[in-house]
Amino acid sequence: MKVNISLNDAFLLENIYSGKLAPVDKLLNKEEIQEVLDNYEYKGKTYSLPYFIFTDKINSGIIDCYYNDTFIATIKVESQFKLDFEETAFKIFKTIDKSHPGVKSLFDNINKYVLSGTILKFNLEYIDSIFSTKVEPGNIVFQSRNPPHAAHEAIVREYAPDLLYTTPYSTTKSTDYPFEVKLKTYEKMKELYGVKIFVSTLPRVFAGPREALQNCLLFQNLGYKKIIIGRGKNSVGDFYTPTEPYEFCKKAYEDDKISIEPVWHKIIKANGIELKGSDIKPKYIDKGIQPPKEFMNPEISKILING
Repeated sequence: MKVNISLNDAFLLENIYSGKLAPVDKLLNKEEIQEVLDNYEYKGKTYSLPYFIFTDKINSGIIDCYYNDTFIATIKVESQFKLDFEETAFKIFKTIDKSHPGVKSLFDNINKYVLSGTILKFNLEYIDSIFSTKVEPGNIVFQSRNPPHAAHEAIVREYAPDLLYTTPYSTTKSTDYPFEVKLKTYEKMKELYGVKIFVSTLPRVFAGPREALQNCLLFQNLGYKKIIIGRGKNSVGDFYTPTEPYEFCKKAYEDDKISIEPVWHKIIKANGIELKGSDIKPKYIDKGIQPPKEFMNPEISKILING
């Protein structure tokens, strides 16, 4: 049976298939999802964030998944089920407010079923033709959703060249920069400081501390020893406190739940103003105005303005 999936679904399947989401090695069933939501565990090992592939009702035990007429994966279906959307949203996001983009994205699938099963075959060549799925193990990683402003550049400069500077591909925020433009700014950081760059294809949901812990597990699985976590990591709006994701991950490390060490990135100010990419974009970039160099490297802002 042929089933059409989204590109984010294809990326999710690759992260599972390649072991980036270990200990998880399948699409979770209802009971396994509940275990993750309630206990932050999967089969007795630390795991933080359940991911879902939503479909219409499937009657076949074996399905072939396609994206844009390209074969992606073969899945042996274990089960299909409906979520308790309010309970799931509250446990993942600590809210059921649909102004939260992750909650809204979840509830957009309220009439669909969650797919559970085992990935039997996967088209790695296709995914690698979009973004490389491989990264060499290293010491320290820093991930950011936004292009680098001066505070982020200070981090890159401090840890270069022994740094993996990474950005996620997917997003649920319509106000973000076009990905292709953002990637050019990361390539500029590589050119200037010699850091490694990596595109994480793990779908983003803005789940604050729970997603921050999942990021720790991702880069732990990729062989990294330390992860830099700054204000509001994986957060949105005022749904989480600025230090909550870091404190949550720090406790997991201190309790030996994870082996990757969270490193706090102190808040950096310029001209007495805390630097935030979400502020720089509407005030300067969207208006075609170059921000002060204390806020953003002119080479970066030119890329963002000119595309």
